[in-house]
Parts: sequence; C-alpha cells; structure tokens
Amino acid sequence: MTEFDFWKKISLLGGELYIVGGWVRDFVRKVKPKDKDYVVVGLTEAEFTESFPEVLKVGKKFPVFLLYVDNKQCEVAFARTEKKNGQGYRGFVAEVNNVSLLQDLARRDTTMNSIAYDLKTKALIDPYNGQADIKAKVIRAVSVRFCEDPIRALRAARQAAEFDFTITDDTLELMKQCKQELLLEPGERFVAELNKALKAQRPSKFFYALEQAELLDVCFSEIANLTNIKHFKGNSFTILLEKLDEIAKLNNNIEIRFAVIINELAQTEGSFDCAKGLLVLKRFNQQLRLPKRWLDIVEFLLLTKEKIKMLNSITDSDEIVDILLSLEKSFVSVQDLSDFLVVNNVTVPNFIENYKFIIEKLLDVKGSMAPVDLPKTEIAKWLRKEQIGKYEEIVLKKNTKVQPRETEK
Repeated sequence: MTEFDFWKKISLLGGELYIVGGWVRDFVRKVKPKDKDYVVVGLTEAEFTESFPEVLKVGKKFPVFLLYVDNKQCEVAFARTEKKNGQGYRGFVAEVNNVSLLQDLARRDTTMNSIAYDLKTKALIDPYNGQADIKAKVIRAVSVRFCEDPIRALRAARQAAEFDFTITDDTLELMKQCKQELLLEPGERFVAELNKALKAQRPSKFFYALEQAELLDVCFSEIANLTNIKHFKGNSFTILLEKLDEIAKLNNNIEIRFAVIINELAQTEGSFDCAKGLLVLKRFNQQLRLPKRWLDIVEFLLLTKEKIKMLNSITDSDEIVDILLSLEKSFVSVQDLSDFLVVNNVTVPNFIENYKFIIEKLLDVKGSMAPVDLPKTEIAKWLRKEQIGKYEEIVLKKNTKVQPRETEK
C-alpha cells in the first residue's frame, strides 16, 4: 500500500492522517529522514482495524499498530493525551477518544519533536515553533510536563550530542526535576540512550548536558566521580570527554568509544590499572546490564593494552603470539585496537602494524602438521611452540622489530 492510498483510505473513513516525530524533525533539519511514524485523528480503533485487518497491534496501554506503507513497516498510533498516575515512563494513563492533533502534539517532549506533516495539505503544523528552535539549534521543552517522564531528560541530553544542539536553561531546570524518578528506571533505558549518544560526532555533549542538569551522578555515577579528581588540565572528567571526542574522530565503533571511557575510569593516580578497569566494567554491567558484545570487546582491549605495555621487546615472543591469536579470534579489528592504543598514548607495536602478514604465517602452522607419532595430548603444545618459532623467524628475516612502548601519560 502506498502512502497516498493509506491517506486516501483514512480520509474516506472520515479521519485525518499526519506524519509525526523524528521523520518530520529530520525533514526540517534537511537531513535524510528515517522511518515514518503516523498519527491518526478522528477514527476509533474498531474503525481502523476493520478497514486495515493486516495491521499488527503492538501497543498495550494505548493503540499502536505496525503497517506496511510503501513497502516499509511503519508505526501508526492514535492521537492521544496522557495523564500521569505513577512513576517513570510507564506511569501514565492514555486517552485516545476524541483527541485532536494539537492535543497530541502538546503531550510531546520538545518543540522540535512536536511538529506534524499534514498529508492532505503538504504543510507543517508547528504550534510550538519547533522549526525556529531547529534553526537556532536549541532543545526546548514543550511545557512543564516535560519532567513527568524522566527518560525525556536522557533523551534531551542524547539529542544535544546527536544533533550538536544546546539545551535551553528552562529545559535544563526541568531535567533537574527528573532526578528522583530516574533512580527507579531500569538500566536498559540508560544503555539505550548511551548507545545512541556514543554514535554522535561529539558524544561528550551527552555527558556535559547530564552534568549541567545535575543528573550525571544518578545516570553514570562512576563518571560523575571524575569531576572531583583534579588534573593539571582541569579535572579527570574533562580529560575523559576530550579523549571520547578524540576517539569519535578516529573510530565509529561504539564499543571502542565505550572502552575509552572505561580506560579513563581505570586510572589510579594517572596510571592505567587494568584490574581496576575490569572492576569498573563489572560495576557498570551490574548497574546497567551492558550488551555482552560491549563487555567482551572492552575486556579484550583492557587486557591487550596491559599485555602490550608489559612487553619486553623480542624476548616476549610467547606473549606476542598470544596477543596476535587472541586478536584474530576477537570482535576487534586491527584498526580498532590501534585507534584505542593511540588515543590512550600507547605506541602501536610493530607486530600490530604488520598483523596481516604475521597472522597469515602463524595460521599456516596447523595441528595436522604435527609428527604422526606425537600423542594427541601434546599437539596443542607442539603447535604453540611452532607458532612462536615462526614468529621469531619472521622477526629475524623481515626485521619486524617490536617498537619500544611510549610511556603512558
């Protein structure tokens, strides 16, 4: 079904159809809009489902449906108002009967998210001057009801980073009022916003916004503690965010960006402490329930950095082979590891720079090449010895020397 057909059918039923949310905001921002969300006005749920039997209802507390429009699955909701009756983002009662578009837009969080596109007139409906705020690159709450949903504070901070916008002072004050209810939110909600914030060109703005709103301690207490640790450049919080933006310029992988955060939290009196980093990672996971991929990659990077720092040139062939083979099996690319090391002031060793050539040679040595009379229990040991020998042979022949590590700053 095309969008025109969808609108036409809704119109014939006596209803109205609008595009709302992020698609409209991005359309105004002149960036490629993402998935469309539609809002229906003037119809009952029964009328809608009878005319569109193919829809899949996913909303529990209020009608939200999935429907294919122009061969893309889109969300279709009914215009609604909300009345707070509890705590958190779930603590609302929705009303969908006889609700106008303007009433629906009034319940939304910020002005830039309270613009609708009229499919009939092809005009924007903008009762809260969201277009002007987008042009000015500011995030402004629609009303004082902003703080009724504490997740809106996280979202505003994330969008400040995502769009490189500034949050208005009035909105920051409303964000401050979300503090107590944020303590009750599940960790997954924080991770969802952190995940999006880490994709930004300047992810530091997410954490700066939370600090301005006095929410950093309830959202990410480990990071908030850094504001009290003095540094000759300011404080450890500032240093962390500078490094976070630095890695964002080099690497788009959010796990690598998150690893830089944990690396800074692993500092003890200016020196990297791997054990502390792993403990911080564990605490983060206990609080927020991090994705397993994040845990695996960050742990690998911390341990590998520690091994590289402890290397003693060519005499550590065994450790170097271990690093190379572990890298081959991990989710981390050579570029990921190199970027992580560079941002953290560790010189990338020559064996990492020549990884592709060396690992091919190491993997050429296979257990099937072991002497036929060798017991199966000894094959792994034989393979390891041969791979170490192969590495030392490469270093000797190709002069692939391990560069002395730079003292970490």
